[in-house]
Amino acid sequence: MSCAVVLGATGAVGRHVVRALAGDTRCQKIIAVVRRDGAPVDLFGVASDKVQVTVVDYNRLAETARESFANVDVAFSCLGTTRAQAGSAEAFKKVDLDYTVDSAKLLRDAGVPTFCIVSAANANANSWFLYPQTKGLAEQRLIDLEFPRLIIMRPMLIVRDDTDRLAERIADTLLPSAAKVQASQLARAMVHCAYGEPSSSTRVELVDHGTLRRTPPRD
Repeated sequence: MSCAVVLGATGAVGRHVVRALAGDTRCQKIIAVVRRDGAPVDLFGVASDKVQVTVVDYNRLAETARESFANVDVAFSCLGTTRAQAGSAEAFKKVDLDYTVDSAKLLRDAGVPTFCIVSAANANANSWFLYPQTKGLAEQRLIDLEFPRLIIMRPMLIVRDDTDRLAERIADTLLPSAAKVQASQLARAMVHCAYGEPSSSTRVELVDHGTLRRTPPRD
């Protein structure tokens, strides 16, 4: 039985990953990792017996999530916030870097073969800017974990449903459509890549913005 875990399952991309998996016959069980409990239909807009909502405390991840990560075939990491929402640069890095890498370590130790993460087109560990630097550092640390298969999605602007992020609303207005991707399309691309044939002979696959935008509506 194929089992997938979704980190950041109630986020803009995460909830679409849960929806995509719920309708995909290749996945029989979905562990949706959240911070607050709720029914799948309320959290993700989908009613499916495949979805198991799992509440974790990311500050005590080993205690609250280890058992849930057993017998997982593929992990989707959709954790992410902004400096404004987090309240500080340190709080932002705690989510986008520490929580992400800590979760990945547990999953790697549990023997999960495939890890797929939402990164960013401008990810660069040597950047002077917080966002691309943090994403780049996360990529480096995930690569160092040596998953049998690591898929790094590098979208440009992710268009979220009813976003309250001012910068994203402005960018959505100013940027050409080719520079944007809907959260739902990105989620489908993640599922498509994770369950499809590897695009590279190496264990690390980088999926750029143009490639993920060309993902078919359904496999």
